[in-house]
Amino acid sequence: MRGEDTIETEQSHEIDIDNEIKRPQWNPLFFSSFIFLTNAIIAFYFQLYMYAFSFLGLTLSSLFVHSKDTIVINIIDKLFIFAVFLSGLYVFVSRFDRYKFSHKILIVFTFLFCVWVYIYGFFHANYCFHGDQKTARMYHTCMHLIGSMGHHLICFV
Repeated sequence: MRGEDTIETEQSHEIDIDNEIKRPQWNPLFFSSFIFLTNAIIAFYFQLYMYAFSFLGLTLSSLFVHSKDTIVINIIDKLFIFAVFLSGLYVFVSRFDRYKFSHKILIVFTFLFCVWVYIYGFFHANYCFHGDQKTARMYHTCMHLIGSMGHHLICFV
């Protein structure tokens, strides 16, 4: 908050008259987006190149969305989410007989969890779209982590 009682420093932090530093808020969603790099690396290792490319794109678009959100960046992010979904679905279906029953259940559960907290949350102003920004970020971060784990399970068969 800039006003008469604050001055801006070279590091772009604000200091009030009582010399209290007001640090900029960091976004945990930016940092949790890096988890998708692990998916890209694992998919590349298993020679699932389209899957790896989709995750690399998702990592970059997610970093941009969670640092400077614009309509264009948001659309690009949604396209990479869809590409990851399609790539994951293709790998899952093509290897379906190789998965143990418990792995199938976990993969489906992680997918449904992500759909629930995002889509249901959107329509009911809950979870990722909760009115309290701290709660919304916590659910969104969990969605990043659980979605990533589900895609790791898809690769590791």
